[in-house]
Amino acid sequence: MFKFIDFQKITAVSILAVLMAGTLISLPAISKNDNNNGHGNNCDGIDSSNPGNGSPNGNNSNHNETDPNVDDEGRGNCSTTQATGVLSPSAVSKTAVVTQTISLDRTITVNMDDLVETITTTAPVEKLDILFLADNTGSMGSAIENVQDNAEDLLETISETYDDVEFGVAKYYGDPQEEIVEYQATGETETRSYRYKSGRRWYTYTWEVPVYERVVVGEVGATGAYQLQDAVGSGTVDDALDAIDDWSASGGDDWPEANFFALHQAATSGGSTNTGYTSGFNTNWRSGAKKIIVWFGDAKSHTDTVSQAEAIQALNDNDVTVIAIHTNTTSASLTDGIDSNSQASTIATETSGQYASVYSSQLANKMEELIELAAVETTTTTTTSPTIDLVFGNEGDTQGLDISYVCTDPLGCNNVKHGDVRTFQMNVTSDVGGNFEFKTIAENVGGAVADNNLAFHFTD
Repeated sequence: MFKFIDFQKITAVSILAVLMAGTLISLPAISKNDNNNGHGNNCDGIDSSNPGNGSPNGNNSNHNETDPNVDDEGRGNCSTTQATGVLSPSAVSKTAVVTQTISLDRTITVNMDDLVETITTTAPVEKLDILFLADNTGSMGSAIENVQDNAEDLLETISETYDDVEFGVAKYYGDPQEEIVEYQATGETETRSYRYKSGRRWYTYTWEVPVYERVVVGEVGATGAYQLQDAVGSGTVDDALDAIDDWSASGGDDWPEANFFALHQAATSGGSTNTGYTSGFNTNWRSGAKKIIVWFGDAKSHTDTVSQAEAIQALNDNDVTVIAIHTNTTSASLTDGIDSNSQASTIATETSGQYASVYSSQLANKMEELIELAAVETTTTTTTSPTIDLVFGNEGDTQGLDISYVCTDPLGCNNVKHGDVRTFQMNVTSDVGGNFEFKTIAENVGGAVADNNLAFHFTD
């Protein structure tokens, strides 16, 4: 196996091993990129566990083992930096006896003028606020029960994962503008009757029943539609667990619910909607915390009190991320669930959150999974002075050749900038005679190509 060797990085023990062996052997380059903590992100498709076709039988290796796409903190560097450059000399012809080594020194000049490199990293947030928001209408029994059964383990896992986390709990029902209806007696009666047969004779039985009429006595209202049970940061984990235990599936006159209104109130701490509804409940979001609403339900949202656009605006204005989970509870939930007309998935996307659809039995597990994905901080660094790590290889027919590349430059061949010149050496041996024409390339530098015409012959 043949690999790129950086003499600047080789340890004393490695050098001793080379001297004892009496020949050049393949060693991995030891650089800051090797300390990737197992988080390397191989963006260029090179499998660092299989760095080429090199083997002791003479097949050549086409690149070194160092992965330039992993930085010293183990974060993926998926930049699309494309350098150009020139190899010198551009063409070489040499002859040697079989088993002898042809050594050829070259330089590479790198050009990265006007290139931009973008590095994106993610890490768990240091300060986290989570509000659990549940539809508590009649069809939600199985979903609520699943969360209640697993809530203690869920909150314990989250608390162990994040150093500074606070929980809140809320629930919602029908839309504030939904009518509250009562059936009231009018004071009148209505005669009912039925016929029955006894022996050979028919009889008629009659009685009087009171008459009722449907009367609208009000509307659900803001505090009937949305209720904050435990504000974020105002209590303990036990307070949050008690609030979750208080969830109970009941009510829900029609199918759509107050999804958008509840999200708006949670994000704005009870602020007024465009239609003038306000619950006044203060969510108590903490300054500097990553704010996440973990919302689940089975029915689409009313849009009369709060539109989807207004809900998204409120969430983004207050830097709130939404994890939306649709629960499959009834046949109606399959066709008119929280993602009807892409309501929930759009909100999740627009707030840089997560969306999923699950059966009630999978709900708590899915919550834990999506919180881990959402509760991260993303940092993007852009520079107009990128660097690259040089990777040398071959193109063409090199069957029967034993080829290795060595960085011989005092400055090394990693972290190369625009305008830098570096020296390296190609060493070639062969155990078969013949003429070999192939190219030397810098794999990550466009245009850096040089021709080799080597001949190996047997002694007379």
